[in-house]
Amino acid sequence: MKKLRFLISVLLTLALILSASTFAFAQTSLKVSLGEKIGELDRNYVQTWSGMLVASEDDKWAVLDTLGENKLGRTFDSLNTLVGDEAYLVGYDRSQEPNPLSLFKADGTVLIENAAIIEPSSVNDRYLEVSFAGEEVKKEEDCFLYSTDADGEKTMYAGYSQVYDKQEGRFVEGLRIDLVRDDFLFLGDNILLVRGSWEEMNELYRPDGSQVATVEEYPVGRFFVIYTEDGRLSLQDENLNELCELEFNPDSVYADGKLFASKGEDDGFRLINAAGEAVSELVFDLDPEEYGNFLYGPDADDNYAVLTLTGETILDFSDQVDWVRELDHGFLSIEYKDGSFALLYPDGSMAELQEEIDSELFSLNSDEDEVFLLGEGSYRKMEGSIDSLGDLLFKVTNEEGLEGLYSLVDGQELLPQIYADIDCANGCVYAQRDSDGVYEIYPISITE
Repeated sequence: MKKLRFLISVLLTLALILSASTFAFAQTSLKVSLGEKIGELDRNYVQTWSGMLVASEDDKWAVLDTLGENKLGRTFDSLNTLVGDEAYLVGYDRSQEPNPLSLFKADGTVLIENAAIIEPSSVNDRYLEVSFAGEEVKKEEDCFLYSTDADGEKTMYAGYSQVYDKQEGRFVEGLRIDLVRDDFLFLGDNILLVRGSWEEMNELYRPDGSQVATVEEYPVGRFFVIYTEDGRLSLQDENLNELCELEFNPDSVYADGKLFASKGEDDGFRLINAAGEAVSELVFDLDPEEYGNFLYGPDADDNYAVLTLTGETILDFSDQVDWVRELDHGFLSIEYKDGSFALLYPDGSMAELQEEIDSELFSLNSDEDEVFLLGEGSYRKMEGSIDSLGDLLFKVTNEEGLEGLYSLVDGQELLPQIYADIDCANGCVYAQRDSDGVYEIYPISITE
């Protein structure tokens, strides 16, 4: 009986280890490193702001390149990062009204000058919709866009919108609208020009500006659900390639057309496959969101669930998840109703958090000077004061006030604690050996 009791004990211990494995063995393939020094910078007049190098000149702002030069040779009344993409900066120049905006890359490279509106796509980080104001007009029917002054007085302008491709660094050739009733939708890498007139067909374009086809249907996400001539219901991608036949009209499409949300008679959304078969018993109050490798959404009681793109449940409504938040690099922040937190990794594993994590994956247990390391899935105590420093980096300041740089993935020392100041901008680290000296410049490399 002793052998049997010992065997049961071993199996029980193994089961406990395996049941905790999602927390104990969280893994990531992320890696951050620094390249060789590429130059030096006298930073007496330069500031870092939201990942950019900028300089103040006569109460205005100049955007600088990596080595601190104002290549454009002009200044702006204000600067802001592009919504949803901090690698780009928007400058506002009041003297250029009604086209006061210009767009830059992190290194100061000018991409767009003198636009009225620069608007990111809400579903695709490749494209921007850029609008330009033309001549002032008096009639509403001639107005494409307008501005208002401090007193609420409206000035109307003719104008037009184009699509800017960040990946190619150019406007999509020949694609332009100048009527308010028309609109652009972004479907994968393609662009749908939606005509506001019932008498006109919508037009589907490739990134090079060539037309795929005219279509009557309005898309579901980046997909089309089309009734064919032989009476079938066909799911087609953004290039109008058929993916499968459907027995229903979906409310949302996920996982490249393999999974769907459909609203039932109980007003809840269920996840089903192309044949209409349920792939999960969960019923969502809203059609779930897709992010990275996951789907997530609330039930009618505002409890959240998280699933894989195959419908496998990672967190159930019964787990009492109060909120799910998207983080960089495909991670999800999990907040429970009891106030505790966890981090969901792209591979589906999880790690417990002692403090909430920010969008750049930095979590600090301030009581213990411990920082959360993604590769270990746990906190590590550092000798000194810890501060976040951009994407997957943090610095530690010792008792002598000297700073060192470390990887948020594995805690590896990237620069020793010999620097008076370390900062990040333009995709580089700027490290100053003494308070009166120049800054050494090192490029940052991140691989996934």
